[in-house]
Amino acid sequence: MFWKKISNLNKNELSKTLRIDNKTVDNYILTLQKCFHIGLVRPFYKNLRKELIKMPKIYFNDLGLRNAFLNRFYPLENRDDKGALIENYFYLRLSEIYDPEEIKFWRTADGDEIDFIITEDSGDNKAFEVKFHEKEYRINAFKNFIAQYPWFSFNLIAYHFENTSNWLLKY
Repeated sequence: MFWKKISNLNKNELSKTLRIDNKTVDNYILTLQKCFHIGLVRPFYKNLRKELIKMPKIYFNDLGLRNAFLNRFYPLENRDDKGALIENYFYLRLSEIYDPEEIKFWRTADGDEIDFIITEDSGDNKAFEVKFHEKEYRINAFKNFIAQYPWFSFNLIAYHFENTSNWLLKY
C-alpha cells in the first residue's frame, strides 16, 4: 500500500527513501503546497501522552495528479487504494467549506484514528470517519474518541453502503 506510506508525511523517512537532504524535502513539500498541489492536515490533540502529534497527513488537491503519480487509472472497484482515494476526495470537499486550519485528524499511540476533525470557532465540532465500504469501519476508534471528546458529533462516511442499490456518498 504505497499510498498509506505517503499519506502520513514522515520527512525523515522520505529523505532516506529519496536519498536527499531533509531541507530539500522541506523545500519540495513547501513548493507543492504553495503551488496548491497538496494540502497538509495537522493532528488534533488534547492529551500529549496518548495522542500522536508530530506527522501531518498529506492530501492531493488534484486527484488526477495523484493518480498520475501512482500510475493508477483503472476502475475504482478494482483499486487497492480506493479507501485512500475516497478519503482524499472527502478532504477536497471539506477544504471547500472549512479553513485549512480547522481541518485536523486524530490518532493515538494505540493506533486509533479518526480521519477528519473539524473545530470551528462557533464551537460546532465534528468528527468524520471515511471508508470506501461501511464494513471497513472500526467501532473501537469511534468509542475511544467519543469517550475523550463527547462534545463532538460523529459521522461515518462510506462510498458504498450495503443497504442501498446504488453507490452514493452518504453522510
